[in-house]
Amino acid sequence: MVDLLWRWVKAPDVESLEQCHKELYEALHPAEEAYMKSFYQPKEPQFCRAYTRNYKNLGVHTTQRNESYHIVVKQKLHKNLSIPRAIQAIMEITADIGRKYDLEINSNCKTLPWLLD
Repeated sequence: MVDLLWRWVKAPDVESLEQCHKELYEALHPAEEAYMKSFYQPKEPQFCRAYTRNYKNLGVHTTQRNESYHIVVKQKLHKNLSIPRAIQAIMEITADIGRKYDLEINSNCKTLPWLLD
């Protein structure tokens, strides 16, 4: 099932996308098919490669949120790190972000009236 979903999302053109629709919908139950058609199919131009590769960003699949984290994450990462060490660095970065957020929230609780919380 996951393979069918990825083939649908990564279909290179509209013709392939239609073929992936057929295969995916044949594998789904009727209720799942109705859900996919009503919820995800109208949003296809936002995430399916058949449409997004024609955008001005030249087919790069990213969001502004990813771009904003890039600088933060790259501070402790480099190409010579092993995978376990890279994972540990990312975990440290995300834990640090959480601590900074907690400190900010807690300091706001001290300075702002508690009724605003």
